[in-house]
This record gives sequence, structure tokens and C-alpha cells, in this order.
Amino acid sequence: DNRIFVTGAGTPEVNGTYIQEGIHEDTPMYHMEGMWEDREIVFSIFLNNKKIWYISIVPKGKKPGKNTDIDFYKCYDTSDNCGMIPFKGWRLLQNGKIPSPTCFVTDCFDNKTSM
Repeated sequence: DNRIFVTGAGTPEVNGTYIQEGIHEDTPMYHMEGMWEDREIVFSIFLNNKKIWYISIVPKGKKPGKNTDIDFYKCYDTSDNCGMIPFKGWRLLQNGKIPSPTCFVTDCFDNKTSM
């Protein structure tokens, strides 16, 4: 499984390792269990149909990208990153705090270190 490592976010709850689970808009989604406002939740990273990546809480039983999401950060997808999550360029949304995070695909680093 691919994993995304989120680090450096001013909203510390979103920092951590997200595991690829499921597909949204023909792109892999990533999830991490965590706590938000004293509740156990699942943080999600997904790409919407407008080619914007989000770090959000998607309410249980709901589809991502709706107004019921609790959004923290977003980043515009670029054609040169081949559908992979952007490393930098994340912007604050209503529940995010500065600084914005940096995201790494952990398999990329695992493969480089094993050579």
C-alpha cells in the first residue's frame, strides 16, 4: 500500500501517516485515524473533480468533496505530478492553521533508500 506522510502542519492533528484506501474521482484516497475536538475520526486526503487535493474529515457514510466535510488544507493538482499528491503548495482552509503541511509519498523514499 502507498502511504502519505504529512508533516509540519500548524493543525497538528492532521500530521501523520495516511494509508491508501479506496478511490475517489479515479484517484487513490488516503486515510488516517485520529482525534479532532475530543472525537475519534478519520482524516482523509483526496482529489476532487476540479483537480484540487484536500486534507479533510469526511463524515462517516458521506462522499468526499461535499459541504459536510471539515476542510483543513487544499493544494491544486498540477499535470506534472502524474496524479500523485503534491509535496508543497498547500493552502489554509477554514480549519487549518499556519504553517501549511508538506506531504511525502513514503514508498518513494523507501525505494530510494533500499538501492
